[in-house]
Amino acid sequence: TEGWAVGLRLAALAIQYEVDLSGQLDRFDGDLYEVQQYLMHEVMGAISGEERDWLCKSAILDRFTAELCDQLCRSDDPAQRHSLSGKGFVRKLHDSGLFCIALDHRRQWHRYHHQFQTLLREQLHANYQPEEIRELHRRAGAWLEAHGEIESALKHYLLSGEHGLARKTLLKHRHEAFGGEQAFRVRNWLRIVGDVASHDPELLLVRAWIAQRITRYGEVVDILAKLDDILPTTQDYPEDKLQCIRGECEALRCIIAYWQTDARASIAHADLALALLPGEDAARGFAALVKIGALQMLGGIKEATTFAQALLQQKEYRHGTVHGRLLQGLCYAYCFSGDTGSLLRTCTALEKYGEKNQLPETLEYARYFRGITSYQ
Repeated sequence: TEGWAVGLRLAALAIQYEVDLSGQLDRFDGDLYEVQQYLMHEVMGAISGEERDWLCKSAILDRFTAELCDQLCRSDDPAQRHSLSGKGFVRKLHDSGLFCIALDHRRQWHRYHHQFQTLLREQLHANYQPEEIRELHRRAGAWLEAHGEIESALKHYLLSGEHGLARKTLLKHRHEAFGGEQAFRVRNWLRIVGDVASHDPELLLVRAWIAQRITRYGEVVDILAKLDDILPTTQDYPEDKLQCIRGECEALRCIIAYWQTDARASIAHADLALALLPGEDAARGFAALVKIGALQMLGGIKEATTFAQALLQQKEYRHGTVHGRLLQGLCYAYCFSGDTGSLLRTCTALEKYGEKNQLPETLEYARYFRGITSYQ
């Protein structure tokens, strides 16, 4: 039924643009797709070349804004004159009824009717060279990445043939996403990138962190074993990058050892991770948190508390994900020691930190610990 709606609307537009349809539609013998193609051809022939250009180019986008259309459709050549802008183009789409749907109440994001988009893409591939279309995808990816739309950016980079750029983009933004407790987004990015992750050390490491977050510890162990085989033969990385990769591997090993109730091994791996990783790395927070838990496992509750408090006094631990993990670890230490007064103060600080940085997981932990204090 939607297909016929598109056909009827195209017919109305053709009449609006004074296309003579008399006697023309009878020859299609009821074939909806052929009717749509014919009407599309007539409508596209009745509008200006610049409008056709913007329609075809913007059809590569599943959703778009006026600014994104500017980025995609306006020429970089300052000598080339334009009668259209992104805002004017989107306004004209809505005013003319060209199958444009607003996706939010502020009318910033829009999309085409799916069938109309399919017809536009056929026009694009019929009238533009493959290299021109790849360049459109590259430009779309760059804009989307700059505006935080990483999933869409990755898809366009891959369609442009820029597999290396897709990989670089995923790795560039994964620390921020993990730090923002959005591992589900990174998991989606890996799915988009696909098989390239199976042999790439850094992408394997990302996959290991995703497996850890969903408690697939056997998968983590397998990936770490694979990295042990790959890293000695890796020659493309500078030493500081290899050090960070090894540090993250140690952070993962400390988590595995903890869940295997091997507290001493967990502490040893955590110490290696803390020594190898830079101060702002999110993996440091996990290493510190797990070391606090491992110390408690050995009965060293006071030692665990002292360790967490000492780190919180250091500059590099006063912000970011590491700070939140330390507060969480300190909450565990106070909980097991029965110090509900200190637990209440620390979980309040953890809750404020979670609210300030919009961290849902942190907020859940803070409220969990606050609930424990309510039993007293």
